[in-house]
Amino acid sequence: MLAGCAPCQPYSMINTRKKQDDNRKTLLDEFRRIINGVKPHFVLMENVSRLNEENPYFSKFIDMLETNGYKYEYKVLNAKNFGVAQNRKRLFLIATKLKKVNLSFDNIKTKESIYLKDVIYNLEKIQHNQPSKADKLHRARRLDELNLKRIKATPLNGGLRTDWSEELKLACHKKKE
Repeated sequence: MLAGCAPCQPYSMINTRKKQDDNRKTLLDEFRRIINGVKPHFVLMENVSRLNEENPYFSKFIDMLETNGYKYEYKVLNAKNFGVAQNRKRLFLIATKLKKVNLSFDNIKTKESIYLKDVIYNLEKIQHNQPSKADKLHRARRLDELNLKRIKATPLNGGLRTDWSEELKLACHKKKE
């Protein structure tokens, strides 16, 4: 099995306003080249949900699979349906040259959505720059005074940087006069 993923940034929604000649887009071509040379029995790929056959790099990838006799299936799956406390949609592609293998995402067992509070509710409260006494993986990064002020200025149960006063905002988020 060959599993891989080209960097997702050039295909993400955030990148739609940035330079269109992002060299990382060609890394999907590199994954295609490796598959074409190695010809593994199975291929697994993961990337952003908006990558599809309208994208010329993905379309060339699909064409290579078909040319090399792979059958394939791809589907956008959401991490929240698989026990992850995050609403994160990703495209998964599976492919094989083996004729008797049934490729389908339809039989995947999903789990009930969980939320971050469900995962962290029982962690002990700690201060920034302090590790937990009970769990060495539970620690809080040291925050400088400005970031502490930002946290205190953010409304409980959610808020945005637009809730902050001008002196708390990053320079790139300040209103241009």
